Amino acid sequence: MKGRGLLMKQLTIETIDNVESYNKNYIEKRQKDLPKFLEKFDPIILNQDLIPSDGTIVFAGNHDHVRDQYLVIAAYDKAVHWMAKEEYFDTPSFKKNWQKASEKIKGVKKIGLPFVVLGNILIHYIFRNQIIKSGAIRIDRFGDSKTGVETAIALAKKGENIGIFPEGTRKTKTDEEAMLLDFKKGAAIIAKEADAYLQPFAKIGLFEDDSIQPVIKFGKPFKIGKMSLEEATKQLQEEVLKLKKELKKEFLGKKQKIALVKKSHF
Repeated sequence: MKGRGLLMKQLTIETIDNVESYNKNYIEKRQKDLPKFLEKFDPIILNQDLIPSDGTIVFAGNHDHVRDQYLVIAAYDKAVHWMAKEEYFDTPSFKKNWQKASEKIKGVKKIGLPFVVLGNILIHYIFRNQIIKSGAIRIDRFGDSKTGVETAIALAKKGENIGIFPEGTRKTKTDEEAMLLDFKKGAAIIAKEADAYLQPFAKIGLFEDDSIQPVIKFGKPFKIGKMSLEEATKQLQEEVLKLKKELKKEFLGKKQKIALVKKSHF
């Protein structure tokens, strides 16, 4: 595969030799989209200086919004290959889109149903292309995740940074009392195999709620060394939980403090 055109293949072990092209796409999109993101959401970034300046990094933190990775992107100016659910890579189905839109659109509005369906499919294709070009890694969260993890390990061994949400899915409001879902071992597996840093982070803030600025806080990175995967995963989850509790205590319900925190923007 050559070049960085619209028809790039998704990043796998077979296409890994072309990783630099994906990285260039990632950086170009970061430079284009990040100023808009910063202007709209004005995130607060804490402990950015803890992120290693050298070495391979596996970023790992909590997940409750589709844009969570942008908080890491705002804090780190190098390419990161994010683990992304396989649905993002699928070719959109006209039948499924029709059924989904039909459930939402009722009455006389159904006359515009074909245009809504075609519009949704077009948006999916555009988003799918962006995901592939940026070098995201396809992961089957509820089936065989081996292929995605193997791709991430191969990339990390080449010195490429990985981004992963160890909860495996976005936490919903009904999960709020749990603070975190149980972490899966994928982040630890990748970091151990590639001798990479595990970089914990936690974030709070609902992007849809203008009264709460999104905040991300990084913890102290660590290498797994002789720890077992279970021990490393437990340490990672405990650190992310600690960071999240600190953020909730400092910011939620104390909006006046937010203006006093120094922001770090790129």
